[in-house]
Amino acid sequence: MGFKRKPFKGKKGIHKVNKSKPIIKCIKFSLHKFVKDENTRFIIEETVLKGHKIVIHTLQFMKLYMIYCFDEDIPFPKINRNFVTSIIKVICRPRTTTGDPNGKKLGGPFSEQTRNNINTLTNFYNVHYKPFMLEELEYDHMSSIIDYLSDDIVIMYANNIKQHYIEYIERYVNVSFNKKQVIEDIRSLKIATEEKNTRVNHFCTELRKIKNDLLSCEKKYTSDAKYHTWIIEYKKRLIPSRKLIKDNLYYDLQCNPYDYLGKMIYMMKYVESTGNTIYNVCPLRTNIVPKYIPIDTVAVVRLMMTENKKFYRQEGNLVKYQRYIWRKFFHIDKYKKKDYVFRNIIRTDGVACSMLMVRKDLMNKRLPKEPKISTPEEYIDELKDYSALKDMRVVSVDPGMSDLLHSCRCYAYEGKCEYTKKCDNPKPLKKGETYPREQVWRHGLLLCQQCKVYWNRDTNGALSRGEASISGVKRRSRTKI
Repeated sequence: MGFKRKPFKGKKGIHKVNKSKPIIKCIKFSLHKFVKDENTRFIIEETVLKGHKIVIHTLQFMKLYMIYCFDEDIPFPKINRNFVTSIIKVICRPRTTTGDPNGKKLGGPFSEQTRNNINTLTNFYNVHYKPFMLEELEYDHMSSIIDYLSDDIVIMYANNIKQHYIEYIERYVNVSFNKKQVIEDIRSLKIATEEKNTRVNHFCTELRKIKNDLLSCEKKYTSDAKYHTWIIEYKKRLIPSRKLIKDNLYYDLQCNPYDYLGKMIYMMKYVESTGNTIYNVCPLRTNIVPKYIPIDTVAVVRLMMTENKKFYRQEGNLVKYQRYIWRKFFHIDKYKKKDYVFRNIIRTDGVACSMLMVRKDLMNKRLPKEPKISTPEEYIDELKDYSALKDMRVVSVDPGMSDLLHSCRCYAYEGKCEYTKKCDNPKPLKKGETYPREQVWRHGLLLCQQCKVYWNRDTNGALSRGEASISGVKRRSRTKI
């Protein structure tokens, strides 16, 4: 009995990629399930440890060199991949080659600027850092990984400055005016508690105005006139003397973060001289647990291929045979996701592994930047014309764990406090209390007699936000929250 051939239905339709999905996705799993043999796993673990030690020493060396430049009044170097890579090549044992008569080679060819940087860093390394190194580092076959690690270090410095510079300013002002001691002296006075709180609040308000004047580009200061001389003198030391972009320190800080590195070192030097605790200006890695490193196709060829390395690195063969290269050492076909393909790069710490997936329609293409969504709403502090808001009712919200309480307030409010919610699980009665448990209320709201709308009486939440908004609309000085 013969078998009937199935009728031909033609070619299957091409699957259309859903372009609304994210561009990048990541799959995480154990490394030992991803590699095909133990030798590959051993090579990766050794590479992770090498990269971890290199990052530790690079950050330590950079911190020492930055402090040295500050103390010797030497211009700070431009922190970029070229500078960080030069440091790594200096602190690691030079690669040996048969063509070099001395048996040492840093790689190359280098530009004149790079060679000058390496010579300067080498002299500093031999005098100040090398005597304290307990082991030799090497980066053989890790050139592509070193580039990724250098980019990570550059981002570390930029993020540290962008996120913490304002905290350094506040710390410097607090120490300069001995905030902690002044508050302790006020608290030790034999006066009423309300008077103590009033004096402390007044002192803290003065410090806040000083900090705002330091961070503001306005020539008119809001602080007391007795502080203006101090502000003018120290503003030159804490803020770049050039014209700030858009006359806004916060915007300029995001655009040129490295211009503020010397200012941060100066502030912490002063704080340290007073015996107070300091912030770490330069990021460090102090954890002994190895962190993730990226491994791409170039790294796989350099680290794991034992034959024909040059063949894969010339005439575009690296891209042509990259699937074959990855399949030789890893189970890349074991992990799939609809509409996504493997992007030929993984991140691993020797134990876990993260596979980077890219949407199919963007494979081997430059990834587009996600467009910024423009919204018609504006922040209240960015408005220039407040006339439309003066007659409006200000609404503030106090988000809670269980509900959102919308607080509506009139300008002339007089009302009574009403508790509108009961506790689901009230706390035990205190000693001497006689009210029944079912009357333990959850939250108190004030009923406005003018508009008959409840508003939150929580002075630490919605009321504070409402007061701040009203002050902004009416062009009044903002009360301290």
